[in-house]
Amino acid sequence: MKVPKKPLKVFFNASVVIAGIISPSGGSGKLLELVTNKQIEGAISELILDEVLRHTDKIGRSQYAIEKKVRTIFSPIFPTPSLALVNIWKKLVIDIGDAHVLASAYSIKCNFLVTLDRKHLLILQEKVRKFKIVTPKQLILYLNAPKKSEILSLAGKFHKYYLKNKKININKIRDYIDYSEA
Repeated sequence: MKVPKKPLKVFFNASVVIAGIISPSGGSGKLLELVTNKQIEGAISELILDEVLRHTDKIGRSQYAIEKKVRTIFSPIFPTPSLALVNIWKKLVIDIGDAHVLASAYSIKCNFLVTLDRKHLLILQEKVRKFKIVTPKQLILYLNAPKKSEILSLAGKFHKYYLKNKKININKIRDYIDYSEA
């Protein structure tokens, strides 16, 4: 999996952390592995940790084991955002209980907020501009996307040449493309 030189800062919602612990081979689990391997910078707040620990029955492990695992993956765990900041984000969310998630991602200056909450958070993808709200799959696709296509690069060179010499025979296009840098 390709990852940027400077690791992206990604804020994890509790749903992704829980899904990743339950299924390490799934998309959420792969993202947790990228955090563990320091390929992306993962972040959670104390409130997210509390939410994960409240759902230990879904995970099927002891609260101690889950807390130890989460603290191993995410270090440091960021403090709860200020009430003033949470109140600002309350104006945007559908469920005011999710305002702390957006406030945390904003205060930590994350590039992405990764969540599985389609009903309350993913619906805000077009409204939030400070960071991108994505699913684990969308983030994995972003990380695997080619940064610059060779074909598009060649097409750009052709276009520049065409602007200078408009009498190009399109049937002999290969004669005009500079393959030296390909």
